[in-house]
Amino acid sequence: MGESKTKTAAEQKNFFDNLAERWDSTNTYNLASIAACLSRLNCHAGSTVLDVGCGTGVMLPYLLERVGPAGRVYAIDLAPRMLAVAAGKYPAPNLSFIEGDAAGYDFGSLCFDTIVCHNVLPHFCEPLAGLAHLSGCLRPGGLIAVCHSDGREEVNARHRQVAAVAEDILPPAAALAAAMRAMSLTITAEIDTAELYLVIGEKR
Repeated sequence: MGESKTKTAAEQKNFFDNLAERWDSTNTYNLASIAACLSRLNCHAGSTVLDVGCGTGVMLPYLLERVGPAGRVYAIDLAPRMLAVAAGKYPAPNLSFIEGDAAGYDFGSLCFDTIVCHNVLPHFCEPLAGLAHLSGCLRPGGLIAVCHSDGREEVNARHRQVAAVAEDILPPAAALAAAMRAMSLTITAEIDTAELYLVIGEKR
């Protein structure tokens, strides 16, 4: 989980860019699992939220609803075509899109109440380094959530069938939680079932 992969960020970007226009028609999501994840986050009116690897925007309507007009959602993705699709679907005034690699992106003075990594962490070239970088962008008391709306075994089986993401394996939630504790995060949720994968860390 902590080792670098053979693929580069540019290869990752090209892979997802090539899928952007047909992504929504070929992917489905367990909405009950998404709701279970959101219910455990401190995402409320006025919050500042970062959606990491937002893709075509599956999490954006839920996050926008929760933060309300007084809040702000930032959506970052490495693949510009994915961002273009998401921007076309959600032209909200309190939503900003960022093209870049979240695992090392310089957010400047921006700090977040909530960081959501939905269906994305295994795709980082260096997942633990990326997660450590993002956790440093949290406000005190902020939460970072690694969530998948399918179970770990299903996610890994699906990835192994595609050469471009065959290395992108999701570790047991217990292993990820231990790594997050080593980043000085307090674990507030650790779920690893056939329907939901969720690990949430709180910055003290």
